[in-house]
Amino acid sequence: MLVAWLVENNIVVNIGVFETEEDAVAQGYVILDYAGADIGDDVSDLDALRESKANLNVFSESERLMSIEAIREKRNELLAETDWWTAADLAPMSEERIAYRQALRDLPSVVLAREPDEVQEGENGYCNVPFPVKPD
Repeated sequence: MLVAWLVENNIVVNIGVFETEEDAVAQGYVILDYAGADIGDDVSDLDALRESKANLNVFSESERLMSIEAIREKRNELLAETDWWTAADLAPMSEERIAYRQALRDLPSVVLAREPDEVQEGENGYCNVPFPVKPD
């Protein structure tokens, strides 16, 4: 598993977790040599970004502690963004879109069932939450 960033005009617009670098690149994500980049960060100068965050307690989306309620809330937001895919007057959903929506619905139970070294339970929640990557 590796983390990759979706960058538009040097700004991080999404962070994804992928099995391989090829999977990330195929979806338009890039591998940065700095894992501290968050959504909204300007990555045109990674050295400056590193320096600006050096003394901050900064976590990426995958490292941030989330309660199971926060995981469900984010999952619900992601599902709501794709509800239009299910409209009856559209072509049938692709297998990738069906799998993405199912992975979102299954996410809370997946998080609760994972081994401690895969998703760590902190005092206030979970980190390394495996949110699926939205297909095109």
